[in-house]
Amino acid sequence: MDERIRSIQTQLTDASTDAAAAFGGLTVEQLNWKPSEKGWSVAQCLDHIIKTNHEFDAVFAKLASGTRKNSFWENISPLTGWGGRFLVKAVSEDSKKAKAPSKRIVPPSNLAGDIVQQFVEHIGEVNKQVEACNGVDREKTVVTSPFLFIFTYKLDDAFTVLVEHTKRHIRQPFHQRGHPPGAHHQPERRDLRCAARRADRPRRYCMGHFARALQRTAPALEFCGVSAEARAQRRGAPQPRRLPRAGRGRSLPRRA
Repeated sequence: MDERIRSIQTQLTDASTDAAAAFGGLTVEQLNWKPSEKGWSVAQCLDHIIKTNHEFDAVFAKLASGTRKNSFWENISPLTGWGGRFLVKAVSEDSKKAKAPSKRIVPPSNLAGDIVQQFVEHIGEVNKQVEACNGVDREKTVVTSPFLFIFTYKLDDAFTVLVEHTKRHIRQPFHQRGHPPGAHHQPERRDLRCAARRADRPRRYCMGHFARALQRTAPALEFCGVSAEARAQRRGAPQPRRLPRAGRGRSLPRRA
C-alpha cells in the first residue's frame, strides 16, 4: 500500500480513537449539550463529519472502479491549485469560523446516544474507500466540490481536507466557550506545541513592554539628573558617545 494512503488511514483512525476516548462515556444529554444557542454539541460535530464525508461517496466509488475521468472543466480549471490550498488552510485553523456550505450537512439538534459508535464505524468505512483509491494518480485526478460546481481541487488535497476537517470538528467542543461535562480532552502533539508557545508568549510580551516603558521614561530620568551615562554604567553596557551641547536638543542662546 502507498505510504500516503497509509498515513491518511492512520490519522483518521487516531481521530476516531480520540473521539471514542473523549466522548464514548457521555450520556445522551451530555452528547446533545450545546455551549450556546448557535454552538454545536458533540453529537452535532460528529454527525456533521459523517454527513460531509457521505457527499464524496459517489466520487470514491467511481475512483475505486477505475471508470472515473476528469471532466472538461476539471482539466482546464485555473482554480484547482488555489482551491486545494484554500480548503486545507480553512479547515486546519480552528480560529476561523465558517458556515456550512449546504443545509444537507447541517446536523439536527437532537441525535441518538450511539452517535459516537456510528462515527467510529463510519471512519472504518472511509478508510476502506481511501484504500480503494490506492492506484489512482492523486496529483492528476481533480475532483469538483459537491457544494460549488466551479470549485475544483486535486484528489491529494481532498484527502488532506478529509483528515483535517475530521480533526477540526473533534477539537471543536473543547475550543468553544464551554465543553460537555464529563468529556476528557485528548490533546494532539500540535496542540501541546501550541500550548508551549503560548506559555512563553506572556514573558516575551512583558519584557518588550518593560523595554518600551524605559524608553518612554528616559527623558524624565534625564530631567531628574539620571543621565544616560549613569544608566549605562548601572547596566554594565558601554557608555554612549557624549554629544556637544547643541547636538543634545538644546538651542544656543541668542545674540543681543
